[in-house]
Amino acid sequence: MRTFLLLAARFALCASATSASAQVFIVDAAGGPGAQFTSLPAAVAAVPSGAVLHVRAGTYAPFALAQKSLVVLGEDPATVVIDLASDLVIGPLAASHSVRLRHLTLRGSALFVSGGLRIEGSQGPVALEDLHLVSASGSNLFAPARLVISDSVNTHLFGCQLLADPSPVDGGSSAAQCAITRSRVEIASGRIEGHRGSRGSFGVGGPGGAGIQIQDSTLVLVDANVVGGPGGPGYDLYPFHGGGPGGVGGAAIELHGTSSLEFWGNPSTSVRGGDGGVPSPRVYPGGDGGDGIVVGARAVVLGITPQPGAPGDAQQSAGQAFGFAGGTLRHDPFANAPRARFVGVPALGSTVFFELEAPAGDYALLLLGFEALHAELGDAVLGDLFTLPLFTTSAQLVPTSGPLAVPLFVNDLLPPGLALYGQFVTLHVPTGELRLSNTVLAPE
Repeated sequence: MRTFLLLAARFALCASATSASAQVFIVDAAGGPGAQFTSLPAAVAAVPSGAVLHVRAGTYAPFALAQKSLVVLGEDPATVVIDLASDLVIGPLAASHSVRLRHLTLRGSALFVSGGLRIEGSQGPVALEDLHLVSASGSNLFAPARLVISDSVNTHLFGCQLLADPSPVDGGSSAAQCAITRSRVEIASGRIEGHRGSRGSFGVGGPGGAGIQIQDSTLVLVDANVVGGPGGPGYDLYPFHGGGPGGVGGAAIELHGTSSLEFWGNPSTSVRGGDGGVPSPRVYPGGDGGDGIVVGARAVVLGITPQPGAPGDAQQSAGQAFGFAGGTLRHDPFANAPRARFVGVPALGSTVFFELEAPAGDYALLLLGFEALHAELGDAVLGDLFTLPLFTTSAQLVPTSGPLAVPLFVNDLLPPGLALYGQFVTLHVPTGELRLSNTVLAPE
């Protein structure tokens, strides 16, 4: 442990050195005291690479960010809103660039077609923390706000809320709320909801959208709640019968192509297919419920069993926990995943703790650092978030009772906009598997 504390001291000093040049700017839509910008797009375009933007309460236009490192920290997602009249775009980014967005609400436009969040062509790390992506009420006509990640190798979502419109009008969307293509992504905690399908029309009921759809990608999920969108309701164009039945509920998660899913859950984690659309009042039946996970590629699901969506009426069928479409599945609903948390508030001269809950007798070591970097361990384990500068403790046994607690003495304050990341890697002795805890985060 003494060796670890020495490493921690080096770690803090190195952190200060790497971020000493970071420039901090204030964005305030109201032009309050000390603000350098009132426009967020103007600030993003003007500040140098590596800068930190502190964004005060207000409503802002979306921005495009390419080939630049940037940290955008909102005061509070309840008060810092980006109105998605068009897309907010991150990328392309080189491997040397990193982007971090925190405490922001991205609100879909009330226009006929809303913008969304696109991350594309990013070779460097992109971290989204406490980000709320929501559709404006009644805007779910044909293209609601959603997250699209493509050709990006190092994207992380922590505690994000990707929420569907709770009160759509006649239209709907079968598009996935989070679509991932040719990318490597981690999602830890938070909630993702699929969009409702369109109203039944001319014999066709609109299917609900998937919560997450991945194509030729690698996805790690830790304790994330995911639900498929409900099928659109049946509709009578009475008396001409030009309506349609209720739509099929969307899957919570769909895997396609050469994708790989690693999912750690716990008893409070909910993964559920969308419910089938309700029948029309006079003529048309309801829709079938959606599947929990459509396995069209490699899937490992541990610590949880997905739930199927309910049928729209008694004549239809519920979905399946797993719908198979040519993939492979390893499922252990009783697996005990390693889970970590950060205890304490970093302050000069204080001691904080990284705590781990894992099966007694497993071996664990802690990795620490600042800059995000994906890595793989073996053939089946994708690192959630490794860090550089990278320091590790020696391997320690998880005790028979209580968590493993690793102390960190804070001998320097964290520089502005910089977050302290840590992750435990454990060896599960009975099976010889390497397992990774959920990422823990210390507030800056």
